[in-house]
Amino acid sequence: MSIRGYQFFHLQGWRGYVLGEEAGQIPLQELLSWSQGTEAVPVRTLPLRSIARLPRPGKPDWFLKTIQGLTERKDGLLNAWKWRMRPSRAIHILKISQCLEEAGFQAPKVILAARHRPWWPWGRPTDLLVTQAAQGPLVSQLLCGTLDTPPLPEPHHSQLLQKTGRELAKLHRAGFVHGDSHPGNYFLDPHTNAFTYIDNDRTCRFQDFPLQGAARNLASAAFYLSRKRPLQFPQELPLLLEAYLEEARLPTAKAQALRSSLETALAKRLRRGR
Repeated sequence: MSIRGYQFFHLQGWRGYVLGEEAGQIPLQELLSWSQGTEAVPVRTLPLRSIARLPRPGKPDWFLKTIQGLTERKDGLLNAWKWRMRPSRAIHILKISQCLEEAGFQAPKVILAARHRPWWPWGRPTDLLVTQAAQGPLVSQLLCGTLDTPPLPEPHHSQLLQKTGRELAKLHRAGFVHGDSHPGNYFLDPHTNAFTYIDNDRTCRFQDFPLQGAARNLASAAFYLSRKRPLQFPQELPLLLEAYLEEARLPTAKAQALRSSLETALAKRLRRGR
């Protein structure tokens, strides 16, 4: 299958796509050693996945993400088998990122997406994703602050919270459901004032308005805020939800169904604590 703007390659057990204009910058013949031996700075390292930032003087940085399993929490035999059988997560991110871009949304530019399958049948496949760094601050940093900086002051904080609701509604109206929707996975682009959606491993698109998926996305964002700003959360959730419903323009029955599904999903997450 061809993907516009990308070159397909099949080398040394790797199958995937590389952005045509960057093909000469990555040694495809030695992809695994390149990804492990670059001057990339580790950002997050887990047993089955890792993220590193590769500085590129004078050019936008790249992020290198390796994935070797469905989830960190449940990596039993069944999940290991599922991981071997399922299509590449990295290539899915490339495809869904193009769909987002074509629909008018922003996602980090994918430079390379590939999967390596070992020749022995029980070997664990490895996905490699290289993307361009997103521009701007994380929405979570602006809404919740960091160790070094406070959250945005009012009225800017409330305005960004309402914008978050509207941006999610636009995403859902276009049929998309984000795979892990919370303010730590949205960047606010300083040039376009639009959200850039990252961590699109499980992002997918539906033909119609994805009511249940929308409720899960809203519950995930609300749960994140409840953990980061527990005292302010009771006042902030209505702002987020009302802005969302205003932008979503749902019929009354669907809006009520969404509220009900959101309450159920959020209550479940609050009970579980995650």
